[in-house]
Amino acid sequence: MIKKNISLVFLLGIILGILSWFYYSHIYKENLSFPGYDIESADFFGISSSVKKYNLKAKYVKKITKKKYQLNKVFAKYYLDKKKEDYTEAISPTGVFNETKNLLELSGGVEFILSHGYRALTNKIFIDMNKHIANTTDEILVIGDQGKVFSKTGMTVYMTTKKINFHGPIKSMFIEDKVPKR
Repeated sequence: MIKKNISLVFLLGIILGILSWFYYSHIYKENLSFPGYDIESADFFGISSSVKKYNLKAKYVKKITKKKYQLNKVFAKYYLDKKKEDYTEAISPTGVFNETKNLLELSGGVEFILSHGYRALTNKIFIDMNKHIANTTDEILVIGDQGKVFSKTGMTVYMTTKKINFHGPIKSMFIEDKVPKR
């Protein structure tokens, strides 16, 4: 009887050991840490929640977690319409992309270009591709055919309605002949 119980306990210990090893190596360890890797010349293509296409390219990518990437030399293009006539582009030396939430954070001297001929220059900008909002709290300079606007504390761009809210204080200069008459 004692011999059978010892064998049963020993067999049960082996089974529990195998199950705990499987749990640690395949489930717990995967959630605890994710081995990152590096990619050269990566492209991300996707569709936002309202079926707008985006394209994100980086010269060098480091995977931080399962769906989060550190980007170097970033070029992003986001189409505002289905005909691909209206779009925005962003160029930046560095960035972080969260693929799960479609969030892009660009930093280190960002150039933000609109298809209508406007450019925005800032140090850091956040782009939510699901909500179609770009936001910065850093100084920003917007240059276009109609003039220039400088905002000390950033701006918010609503891409679907094509509206910009500048966060004061702002300085502006407009060319009178280029301002549309209403």
